[in-house]
Amino acid sequence: MGSGKSTVGPRLAGRLGLPFADNDAILLRRSGRTARDIEQSEGFDALHRAEADALLEALRTPAVIAAAAGAVPEPEVARALRGAEVVYLRADPDVLAGRLLQDDGYRPIGRDPHELLREQFRQRDDAYRAVASLVVDATAPVDDIVERIISAVAP
Repeated sequence: MGSGKSTVGPRLAGRLGLPFADNDAILLRRSGRTARDIEQSEGFDALHRAEADALLEALRTPAVIAAAAGAVPEPEVARALRGAEVVYLRADPDVLAGRLLQDDGYRPIGRDPHELLREQFRQRDDAYRAVASLVVDATAPVDDIVERIISAVAP
C-alpha cells in the first residue's frame, strides 16, 4: 500500500505498449467484492488466497500488473513469477504510511498504518526481494521510476 503501483503501472504500461492490470480490479471483477470486504468478512487468509488467484489470472497475459502485496509471498505466485520481470517498488514503511494518510480515498484499516506497514515490511521484504528482478526506490519521482524500469527491462 502506498508504493505507487496504481500510479506507476499505467504510465509504464503506456510507455511499453502493454495493457495495465490492477490486482484489486481483477479481484473485484472476479468476486464482486473489494479486498477490504473480503478481509473484513473472511479474514486475511481468504483475502490473500483471493488476491493470489487474481494475480495468477493476470499473469496469463502479457501486461504490466500492479500485484496485491499479500499475494506475492504465496508460494504458487512466487513460482509463477519466476522468469517474469518483477519490479519491487520499495520504500520505508513510514513513508508509505504517510502517503496513505494524505490520500483522500484512504480508508482506515483498523490500526495505525505506520505499525501495520512496519510489520508487513518485516514479514514481506525478503519475499519481495526474492522474486524481484529489479528493486526501485518508490520515493523517487514517478517519471524517474518509470524511466528506471524501462531502462532495465526494455530490449
